[in-house]
Amino acid sequence: MADTKGKEARKDSVKPGAKQKTPTGKKGKAPRKASVKPGAKKGKAKDATKTPPAGEQVTLAEEEGKEEEEEEEEEEDSPIMRYALALLCILMCCCSAVLFSRYTWILNQAEELAYRLVDTNNKMAQLDSSFEDVQQKVKSGWKLYEDSIYHVGNTSMTFNNSAKQCKGQGAKLVTVARKKVQLFLEEEAKAAKADLWIGLQWETNKWKWPDGTELTTPFWAAGQPDGDPSDKACVEISHTCTTREECWNNVRCEEKKRPVCEVDLKQLFIS
Repeated sequence: MADTKGKEARKDSVKPGAKQKTPTGKKGKAPRKASVKPGAKKGKAKDATKTPPAGEQVTLAEEEGKEEEEEEEEEEDSPIMRYALALLCILMCCCSAVLFSRYTWILNQAEELAYRLVDTNNKMAQLDSSFEDVQQKVKSGWKLYEDSIYHVGNTSMTFNNSAKQCKGQGAKLVTVARKKVQLFLEEEAKAAKADLWIGLQWETNKWKWPDGTELTTPFWAAGQPDGDPSDKACVEISHTCTTREECWNNVRCEEKKRPVCEVDLKQLFIS
């Protein structure tokens, strides 16, 4: 018995580093290992066919339900989105139309301002020219009184020639609409010792001034106007009258008198 146990103990004891013998088959060959295809993971084939746990099934169902609800909400919101986009397009079109209208209005205003500026510059140039002309007239003997400058011609001529001469000087035969002007001209007639033409003339059965206005404040001498106005259609200021403010006589236009030319400064620079 002791020998037998000793043998068994020797069989069980293996020296360190010694190779253990592999059990062999019938012919002494090692048993074959299970063949595994390249890239295949161990234990996955069985897991693929396994049914997921109940908790995971519930989670998947909830996710699918949420996705369906989101799709339904998107379908419900799509008409509202379409209306909102349509409204946005309309608003953008309206804004564009308003902006274009304002832009056009600004361009028109700018163009109008440019025209006004050009017109103002032209008027300023005309005023400068007129002012220089008035200065030259005053230096050459024209007299400033009230709102006009006056000049008594040196040569006697007919009424029509007198009107032409005044027009050639940028003036017209004098208009006497105020008492002060009448008294001023009476003094000029006496100083010149000559009768003076004024702009009053008989036209279309009325006494009218060169600008077409009718006579409203007359300064006729006693007994005037006399005769046929169509024959004696022009008016003079007599230098021999003795009553102030009564010095007008109607005479034939072919008679020769000295003209009184006038430049209305107020009309020249303000109108």
